[in-house]
Amino acid sequence: MKCAIIGHGKMGREIERILLERGHSVELIIDEANAAELTSESIAKVDVAFEFTTPDTAAGNVERVLS
Repeated sequence: MKCAIIGHGKMGREIERILLERGHSVELIIDEANAAELTSESIAKVDVAFEFTTPDTAAGNVERVLS
């Protein structure tokens, strides 16, 4: 499964570790430094996205993922 992780703090890094351990690929990692890379084009390359940001940014990130 091709995955995206949005929010690469403690939980995001743990999810990344588990995904890789189980044979999945992490195709996209989004954090504060590259938030502009969360586009419909970049998200179209993955099967699933895991969102682990703050409540203030989560809703906007989910909207971008679904558009």
